[in-house]
Amino acid sequence: MGVRKVEINLNTVCGGESKVGIRSFGGVFSSRAEMLTSRADILNDKDRALMKMYLRNGLTFRQIAHVSGMNETTVARRIHKLTAKLIDGEYITCLRNRDRFNRIEMTVSRDYFLEGISQKKIAKKRKLTVYSTRKILLKIREVIDACRTRRQKGDMKK
Repeated sequence: MGVRKVEINLNTVCGGESKVGIRSFGGVFSSRAEMLTSRADILNDKDRALMKMYLRNGLTFRQIAHVSGMNETTVARRIHKLTAKLIDGEYITCLRNRDRFNRIEMTVSRDYFLEGISQKKIAKKRKLTVYSTRKILLKIREVIDACRTRRQKGDMKK
């Protein structure tokens, strides 16, 4: 069984304004949908297309699966994972604190937290050693943990 390559025409799916507009969730969720739509721009092309089909065009998981040639369950899981990463994932924390990281550290954080690439593959892709990749990720995690601790202390004061 060969690997099936999925190509999605972004101009057809995401080009121009959609007739449906932002997916209507109502109330608090509509602001989250708008936030997710704006943050979807940091994703790779395939994931961005999935999120925009779901949020902007208002397609169901089944419709997205049909258009993309993916399994409906795979589409649903992927969209849920992307949503969690975009709402308040580790990479968003890195973006908020980008002044603490250099270019390669930001690239490694994107690869690891947003793209889900393993440390070994990041090392190979970025021409780093696995040790240096692990060391970069430890630094990133320390910053993320410090930010979470600060946020939790701020929540307890309220």
